[in-house]
Amino acid sequence: CDFGQVTPGRLLTQWIHHLAYCAVVELPGPTQLIGRDPDKRKPAVVFEFAPVKEQAGSLIEKLVRYFRLGSTRTLPFFCTPCFHLVKDLSKREYDLDDASLEKALSKAGALWSGNNFVAGEVQNRYTSLVFKDINPFANLDTLRQSGALDIGLSIFKPMLENMNT
Repeated sequence: CDFGQVTPGRLLTQWIHHLAYCAVVELPGPTQLIGRDPDKRKPAVVFEFAPVKEQAGSLIEKLVRYFRLGSTRTLPFFCTPCFHLVKDLSKREYDLDDASLEKALSKAGALWSGNNFVAGEVQNRYTSLVFKDINPFANLDTLRQSGALDIGLSIFKPMLENMNT
């Protein structure tokens, strides 16, 4: 049996499945995702989402609104850089002052740009068609103006608050 690395995209997909499960089951339990450790410290890691019965419906509605919005206009949501931005902010209780955002932005910006060994989000052919000359992670002003920060927080903060590793 082979399993893949746990990526932000896989976590988000599992989170959406978990929300649907919690919305329809009377007494939902946790959901687990098992895969290769993204930090490469262990061969495998388990991520667990706590039951969110009361919140499930409203969280699904919010994700559906973003899906519909993204069907009508370009939505500045980039799964991997946004996840790491919000995850880094979670270490400082989602403090949005300039110093906290600068720390979070350094990793997210690197994931946007990539390097010689790992392609960045901007190298995605679809992203580059729309955001070729726009780097939402270039600095604090562009991050705030792009909407990527607000959308990333809206999508990933509830997930991270209900996730254990």
